[in-house]
Amino acid sequence: MLKSEIKFPLFNVTVLVVAGEPVLDILTRLNLEPDRSLETCDAVSTDFVKVDDVGFCCVVAFESSAPPIDIISHEAFHVVSRVCDHVGIEDRDEELLAYMAGFITGKIFDSLNNVYH
Repeated sequence: MLKSEIKFPLFNVTVLVVAGEPVLDILTRLNLEPDRSLETCDAVSTDFVKVDDVGFCCVVAFESSAPPIDIISHEAFHVVSRVCDHVGIEDRDEELLAYMAGFITGKIFDSLNNVYH
């Protein structure tokens, strides 16, 4: 199982990326009491939650340790939405959202990068 913390300093938030096991198993291991409907999901991102060894963060879980870029960017967009909600960004300017999505997508990809080489 791959586990990596991404710091998003502009908004003072942490994103925890976990990959390489079924999503339901990952969330259960983190004591997040996942919904059983996630059993068929290959990726998911959570609201901000308390994770024992990390603290308050948004969790992104991938079943594959090398998810395709479209799945990474899909989950990154959910993270962007959750960060905006978490820090109270109401005016969701397109350029700001694009910057955030690019940053998070790149950081998730980088955290999984050793798998792609």
